[in-house]
Amino acid sequence: MVVKYEYIKSDVNLGKLRLEILDEPSITTTFSHVNFNDPDDLKVFFDSTLSGSEETALDNLVTVHDGTPYDDISGGTWVMEASETSTTSNGWAEKCKLVLGQIPAGYYKIQWSFMWKSNDTETEAIAGFKLDMDGEEIWRVGALTPSKIDEYVPICGITIVNISGIGSHDIKLKYSSAGSQTVFIKDAVIVAEVI
Repeated sequence: MVVKYEYIKSDVNLGKLRLEILDEPSITTTFSHVNFNDPDDLKVFFDSTLSGSEETALDNLVTVHDGTPYDDISGGTWVMEASETSTTSNGWAEKCKLVLGQIPAGYYKIQWSFMWKSNDTETEAIAGFKLDMDGEEIWRVGALTPSKIDEYVPICGITIVNISGIGSHDIKLKYSSAGSQTVFIKDAVIVAEVI
């Protein structure tokens, strides 16, 4: 079976499209190949006929290439919030957010760093920090105690995430207090890079 689309060749990354088709769980018919027969005719080949839901899934994959190409984050993309902010709440306050635009499925390296302090004399754990991706926690440290009062301490980390679907994603760095102590944060950075 051949599925034909009218696309300008420069709008489609054939390598990425091929990988997306192979990785799409709702397409179970054996995929053969993709090519351009003419400059504006993209053809996708399968060993047999696609079901209606498979055609819809294929259409969705190809549509990503039409006027909304992937954001290229192969060299990394980042956000920084340098200003000092603080909280006394035990709820999660957002410090900064990295928005990943239209990106393909795959593995991504997420790095973060920030400076934090407390001006409280408590020796108990008073600060919590976490990283959320699309509302799901991907890193968390729930109870830090300041090593020095009113002096900034650096925190940094790295994790690998597997993004299973094509689309836009938000990564948020959040922080909280034990409730009565003041927690300060500054120089927050989030970096994302495809691997």
